[in-house]
Amino acid sequence: MVKLSCAIAGLARSVFSVKIDTDKSVAHLKDAIKATNPTMIRCDATHLQLFLAKESGAWLDEAGAAAVTLDEHGHPLAFEKMMLSLWLKYFGEKFQPEDGQVHVLVVVPNKRRCLKPVEDVENFPQIDIRVRMHELWAFLRNEVIVKNARGFILGPSGTGKSVSTLSFAASLDHHEWNVVWIHLCEEWSSYFLSTGINLFWKFAIGDEVKLPRVLDKKLFICVDEYDYNFKSFLSSIYAQLREDDRLVICSSMSALGHRSLEADRRVNLQVFLIYSWTQDEYLAAIADQVFYSKVMDFFDATNAFEVNDEGGDDVELSDDDTKKLALALKFYYAGGSCRFMFQYPTEDVKPFWKERFTLLRAKPTWSHIAMVLGTLIQSTGSMECKLTVHAVDDSL
Repeated sequence: MVKLSCAIAGLARSVFSVKIDTDKSVAHLKDAIKATNPTMIRCDATHLQLFLAKESGAWLDEAGAAAVTLDEHGHPLAFEKMMLSLWLKYFGEKFQPEDGQVHVLVVVPNKRRCLKPVEDVENFPQIDIRVRMHELWAFLRNEVIVKNARGFILGPSGTGKSVSTLSFAASLDHHEWNVVWIHLCEEWSSYFLSTGINLFWKFAIGDEVKLPRVLDKKLFICVDEYDYNFKSFLSSIYAQLREDDRLVICSSMSALGHRSLEADRRVNLQVFLIYSWTQDEYLAAIADQVFYSKVMDFFDATNAFEVNDEGGDDVELSDDDTKKLALALKFYYAGGSCRFMFQYPTEDVKPFWKERFTLLRAKPTWSHIAMVLGTLIQSTGSMECKLTVHAVDDSL
């Protein structure tokens, strides 16, 4: 029995140990690696490729394994591939592992997208796309990709900024770009997703983070759910950026705080705003009957005492008017958040507001008032709320 230290090629903090008999084959080693690390390695064990982690006759350490250069296939350059026909004894009969060594570099296959032509475009279901999302794609293409701006996308939670940005990232040529998606979460695990090395992994804020690089591919990095609690993390990402890397940051903050024109120009920072959904935009979306059939169960707000039902109980409404009324009732709770409108029943949305107003009653400080009103602005886009928040800000 021998204990081997393995690491995902080019990925920091990915070292793990595998115990295996010396009379087993490389194929058995693949099975053991998969069984030991199923969270990080999701493909079949037979699809793994293994390389000896030896450079100039010496075993790599953890930092060396993370710093290896990968080719366009994600393979470490200048390292010997372990062939299935060879036995583990090919480490050498006198092999004695030592602490700090890495013995095997693991390459997880990069799945290629399979594109099939759509023969009947007319019958392919489509829904209305917000004009602002077309403008977001244009911003990402013209300002971020072409002009290498550091893009900040600001907008209320649940308005579609992350999904739209992710869809743009997915449209990039994966032969040219290694897309790295970083989702931040203070309470739970944050995570990385890299298309260049086809890996998903979790990390804790405060961990050392190294951007995964693939030879001859540029990085397109998106940091999602950013706020000021992650300022030091973002600084560490900035420090690793190269000239041809692209960076986009999605945030639900209402503003970036104090900024200067000179500082923005120095880093080529550009801000794009996503606004709350309006009732007209909701109506345009549910005009598509296929889409409406998928979300109609969430239009379940019925309390006539809280929302004025102008139709009255005795008026028989048309199907179209019934749909509009159901949307108006749900809008009272969901506001401009399409997530609340289309994904959650009303009873799941109510606690969100109850929690915030309970906090406001318990701690009626200026900061809590500003927080609650800021949430109202983000969800409803109410001009009255905006004016109130400006008044609060002026008083602080």
